[in-house]
Amino acid sequence: MIVGRAGILYVNKEHTVRVMDTSDFPDMFKPLANAMGKALDDLRKRSDIHGVTYGK
Repeated sequence: MIVGRAGILYVNKEHTVRVMDTSDFPDMFKPLANAMGKALDDLRKRSDIHGVTYGK
């Protein structure tokens, strides 16, 4: 199981801006949010993983 955080949630209907991309997101959490966002993107590319729905 891999758990993401709220920073990777999209804040616009086009799904191009995530919470972590906004000016209000704390700098101290950006490295972790970026890593979790990349991990989620990588998981979504796989066909052998089921239930990847968080942050979509």
